[in-house]
Formats: sequence, C-alpha cells, structure tokens
Amino acid sequence: MCHWDPEKKDLTFPLSEISGILNCDINSSFGKGHHFRNVIYKPTGKLLSPDAHRMKGAGMLNFYRVLIQGGYLTELWVETLANYPAFEILLSAYMASGFENGAYVAKKEFEPIEPEQIRMLDQPIIHGVWPFFPRNEAGVNLLTDGRHQKGRWYWRMAIGRRYALLTH
Repeated sequence: MCHWDPEKKDLTFPLSEISGILNCDINSSFGKGHHFRNVIYKPTGKLLSPDAHRMKGAGMLNFYRVLIQGGYLTELWVETLANYPAFEILLSAYMASGFENGAYVAKKEFEPIEPEQIRMLDQPIIHGVWPFFPRNEAGVNLLTDGRHQKGRWYWRMAIGRRYALLTH
C-alpha cells in the first residue's frame, strides 16, 4: 500500500517488482523535486536509482529539459500557457552505479523488426556523443529539428538503428 508523507511531499510505493519513493515537491531546490529515489528491484534487492556518491540527490527520472519543435523552453519545470508544436519533456536517465545500460534495436534495418539487445560503451573516439534510437520517422524528426542544440546543455548526438521494442 502506498503511503503519502505531506511534510516531505513523498509518496512511498511498494509494487510487485519494484519499490521506492516519488518526491513531488515542485518548490524544492534545484535537482531535488519530482524524482524517484531509493528505487529497488525487489527480486534481486538491486538499487536502481542513483542515490550514492557523486549522484546523491540527483534522482531518477526527474524533469531535465522541456523542448518544442525547433526550440528550447526551460529546464526542470514549466507551466504551459499555449499550444506548443511537438512538445517534449525529457527525463533524466541516471541510474545507480553498476547498472548496465542497453537498448533493443532492429537487428536488420530494412526488414521486419527482430530485436537485438546492444550495450553502449564509452570510448575515447565517441566520448560526449549521445546515442539515440528513434522508433520511427517522427522520432528522427524530433531528434534533428534543432531543439537539442539549444539551451545551457546542448548535446552532440548519433542516431543509431531503429528502436525495436514497440508497443501497440
């Protein structure tokens, strides 16, 4: 059963496979509100959220950037006052130390999708280039319309194979 702590603005949740805390304080200091922490994968007891060392307080899946078609609105929090084309909210993807990254991509690009799991390893030749795996042409358009090249923390990106685990 979930438990709400009104003082801390924390919702503790115990699900069948994971448990953790969702912080819902929009007035918190930078990087502290609207994030998950103490997220545990229950079958193994493995910590998923980045709650230690350099990442302490960063949170998991917190608001990171708010973007629109060809533009950049803000970081962390925005109140929408108009209809924005291709509105997009990015969430941080920080995970606990020791977490192995990965993605399921199409094994062959021009054939029906057969998923293949890959791992991304940071190497000197690609350090600082972020890999993206769009689902479809609309996803490619979001990645290439210029929105990710604006703001304080723009990034260089490489578009990889199609993302392969689609839901209908």
